[in-house]
Amino acid sequence: MSNSVITKQALADALKTCMLTKALEKVSISEICSCCSLNRKSFYYHFRDKYALVLWIFNQEIGIEIKEQLDDHATYFLALNLCTYFEEHRLFYTNALADGGPGALRDHLVKELQPLVQRTLAIQPYSLMNLEGVSCMVSDFCISALNQWLRRMPPISAVQFLDELTSVVIMLTNRVKELLEPTPH
Repeated sequence: MSNSVITKQALADALKTCMLTKALEKVSISEICSCCSLNRKSFYYHFRDKYALVLWIFNQEIGIEIKEQLDDHATYFLALNLCTYFEEHRLFYTNALADGGPGALRDHLVKELQPLVQRTLAIQPYSLMNLEGVSCMVSDFCISALNQWLRRMPPISAVQFLDELTSVVIMLTNRVKELLEPTPH
């Protein structure tokens, strides 16, 4: 492992330690550096801010794997894999998703989910739909649901969450379809 990766991992472990007791917005760069005995210069050499560090953690631990699976069309298993990962790291991601600063994880996840949602919506026969706007809205809804699930007490399993989310999406889709269908005169 290169020195760069070792330093990044030390900073990542320090951030995770800090976030055991406080939200991301309350953690300072100084605290992260102090926790792993590195200086601020080392931090800024590798990351522009703490949000970039959170994204690096996500990408190293599962983000790259998820991107590779996006083209497999096994959406449920992809979602289950991702939700299981979030479930295993619930406290860290509850805190990370609560912070909506610029470059935050939430915005990153919405942008990453959008192409999948766009591909799914593109096969529907709604030619007047603003695909980009609708996919952004649906992606934001899914990430909001993920955030709510992570904060839920008592927690439920990833499988139960996905079952609930799927049921709600199907119900809403059917209801919207009913509302949009012309009524016979």
